[in-house]
Amino acid sequence: MSISIKTIWCLGLGGVGGFVGGRIAESLTKHPGRQHIYFVARGEHLRAIQQQGLRLMLPGNQSLVCHPALATDDLSQLPPPDLIIVAVKSYDLQAALKPLLPYLQSTTILLPLLNGIDIVERCHNVLPETIILPACIYAGVHKEAPGVIRQQGRGNTLIFGPDPKYLDLNLTSLKTMMTRAHLNCEEHYHPWPAIWSKYLFIAPLGMVTAAYTKTLGEVAEDPSLVHQVRLMMEEIRALALARNIALPKDIVESTLKKLHDFPPETKTSFQRDVETQGKANEGELFGPTIIRLGKALNRATPMTEKLTALLGLT
Repeated sequence: MSISIKTIWCLGLGGVGGFVGGRIAESLTKHPGRQHIYFVARGEHLRAIQQQGLRLMLPGNQSLVCHPALATDDLSQLPPPDLIIVAVKSYDLQAALKPLLPYLQSTTILLPLLNGIDIVERCHNVLPETIILPACIYAGVHKEAPGVIRQQGRGNTLIFGPDPKYLDLNLTSLKTMMTRAHLNCEEHYHPWPAIWSKYLFIAPLGMVTAAYTKTLGEVAEDPSLVHQVRLMMEEIRALALARNIALPKDIVESTLKKLHDFPPETKTSFQRDVETQGKANEGELFGPTIIRLGKALNRATPMTEKLTALLGLT
């Protein structure tokens, strides 16, 4: 089965959504045709995009000003979507998905670009009949100011695979569109190892840096903290194996080595959120989710439970 992608909605214009949506918008401006992208945002960010476009600050002092067909906070203004790129935070996911129901077509594809190992299940709980692609993205991006997204580092990789309910769906047009937008796009028939590998990196480091208010450099120099990161990684690896998801045998050690790839003063995004008083964070996506899955699979998760308690996420 092949689906034509003509109308694209980008829901959530933070770092990831702004970067992916902006690159697609810029590509469609250069290659005008029947494809159109629409941005769904809110507040000052939306107003800045409406007035000036979305500015992408790229490595090497490059910048792009990207203009969608329309930027709005009112879904009723948009034509029915063929593809919806969802890049909201996990704590906003359910609230963001429910309003989509009246606008979905039977062939609408949802591409969620959130951190997490159970995002497809969370989406299906709200939209049970929708085509939802398991996916993850590696990109150092963040919202710098209203209407401004900054990329740190030149690399970006978007990995996606088929909805298990629609394994015969031809996704070539999606990959072609992403590649044309200068996004390094990989289609994997089994995307779960990539999704779990990313999670095995971000969840333990996010939890440890936030629990002890330490930067990545400070964690790397503290053997006791590195040990806690390693133990939580091992717990996640055990869950993946219990789910028949094959991760590399050296996944824990090779992932720990990445600690030294960052400037010592780097804070994880989860740590920054926890340290910002009154700001919501994605803690539920990490500790409680691992504990819940561990119980379901009869696998012990003591280090995750310790860190979850330290962060008050129980």
